[in-house]
Amino acid sequence: MSEQKQKQAADVDAVLAKAQADARAEAAKQRAADLKTFGQRVKKMTHRQLAGELRRMAKNGPGLNAAEAIVSLIVLENTKTRENPFGKLHAYPR
Repeated sequence: MSEQKQKQAADVDAVLAKAQADARAEAAKQRAADLKTFGQRVKKMTHRQLAGELRRMAKNGPGLNAAEAIVSLIVLENTKTRENPFGKLHAYPR
């Protein structure tokens, strides 16, 4: 290859790398915004809605998110609250 073609290829690679970095940064911003709105929604959810959301996340989420959703669902189902009187553990141990 001539030097000019190598330089053009390097320029194209630099542009592609910048575009990928910008796309990753935008995706991270979007995930952060989604997480913030999800946190606000969770505070207003009923027990049943929260359990359904955790089940959906466990089924469709990526690896570690699914594992965390499963653990959270188990804890939610085993904690005795006003909405879940059949739980085995009290929310506030005596």
